[in-house]
Amino acid sequence: MTTRITISVPDTLAELIKLTATKEGLSVSGWVSQAIEHEAVRIARRQSVEEWEAGLGPIPAEDLAAMRAELAAAHDAMDHRELKAS
Repeated sequence: MTTRITISVPDTLAELIKLTATKEGLSVSGWVSQAIEHEAVRIARRQSVEEWEAGLGPIPAEDLAAMRAELAAAHDAMDHRELKAS
């Protein structure tokens, strides 16, 4: 099921959305849906970390560095696969 909503964005952002959606082979609605989902997941993850830290204290810097390195490597691998598929 889908629900139609109306939003207002600056003209420059509207053009950027259209251009990016087209480059990704998506409709504007599809691209905006993905972008909103991505942001909602990012916020939920941040909130989970904040809750964790509120109860157990800050995550050690070396653990954060290791997690960031793993995420960067996964991101690079994903970008590489996308480039090969193009």
